[in-house]
Amino acid sequence: MNSNNDKPIKNQKMIILVGPTGAGKSFVHDILVESGYKNIVSFTTRQQRAKEIDGRDYIFVSDYQFQVIPLIEEIELNGFKYGIPRFELEYLYYHKKNMLLIVEPNGLHQILEYLNENDYAHLDITIVFLNVPIDVRFNNILKEYKKNNFPENALKVTLDRLVRGGDDIAERFKDYYEKLNTSILKEELSDKKINIEKIENVQRELSSIIN
Repeated sequence: MNSNNDKPIKNQKMIILVGPTGAGKSFVHDILVESGYKNIVSFTTRQQRAKEIDGRDYIFVSDYQFQVIPLIEEIELNGFKYGIPRFELEYLYYHKKNMLLIVEPNGLHQILEYLNENDYAHLDITIVFLNVPIDVRFNNILKEYKKNNFPENALKVTLDRLVRGGDDIAERFKDYYEKLNTSILKEELSDKKINIEKIENVQRELSSIIN
């Protein structure tokens, strides 16, 4: 028989960050980690970039390895696969750790479906959308690419997509954000506590979510 110490605490939290390129997800990630949240590191089949640390930023794997790993979410971007491992979520949950995820809208839907179909009844979920103005995102992208010495062509593609707005995550999130607030989804996830927050000024608004 399990003791009470084996059961997850009722106030255990999961924060799911969603936001477009340059919104400040890495900045928010670092603040949350300093506050005690444990990041669930994604697997990816893409090549490791300069200054990235395997196991901290991503876990870099082959296509074959990716196929055999049990995942709770899987997406494809620019021909590379990304996924969140099931074992790490389970480990952190049963060791009573507050968790942090960074995902895209289609990945968010997969995660919510998985949490709804499995026994994570003691998990409070907050979905945070970083709704940062485009000029702030533009400056953030320039700083990030300069700091990490990313290839100039990669910077050009990113900024071009930002200016044109084509297939931008901010646009793709709008419809899903509305669906999250509908009674249908709330009924489907009736046994889960889910909060949805929009942040426009990270430094001013983030503290209320952490606490």
